[in-house]
Amino acid sequence: MLSSIAQVILAEFGAYYNDFMPLMLEILEKVGQASMAEKSLRAKTIDTIGSIIIAVTDADDRDQFKDSVMNVADYLTKLI
Repeated sequence: MLSSIAQVILAEFGAYYNDFMPLMLEILEKVGQASMAEKSLRAKTIDTIGSIIIAVTDADDRDQFKDSVMNVADYLTKLI
């Protein structure tokens, strides 16, 4: 659902970035990978993170997100 909202409002989602991105990262940090449900939640979270990043790259003031997006991308590459 959050992913869909970010995809629809795009640049306007930037106002909510700092509210949601920490929660997305917390899910990845705290949810394991033992069960299929956990793996599914993690996959959906990563998909949502992607939608949020796409949304904020459309923002006029996207420079304010640059460092955070780079940190998130770095974090995601370390999950593999």
